Amino acid sequence: MPAPDRAIAPAPPPPAVARPSTADETLRRLGTSFGLTLLDSTAAPAFTLTDLGGRTTSLAELNDRPVLLYFWTTW
Repeated sequence: MPAPDRAIAPAPPPPAVARPSTADETLRRLGTSFGLTLLDSTAAPAFTLTDLGGRTTSLAELNDRPVLLYFWTTW
């Protein structure tokens, strides 16, 4: 029990609960961290790409998940 001449301060409020990020917010933060400017989300036209192993992947196979395409080359 505290001494009678000391007041007890109320407990501080609990920290604010962080709301979950949406996929777009997460992708935007990731892009910004790499110095990229992301455009507003729009549906991409259908396409198919072939990887270095000869396997093909179509946009439709990615099931509406956010996709970042990074093309690079060495000359």
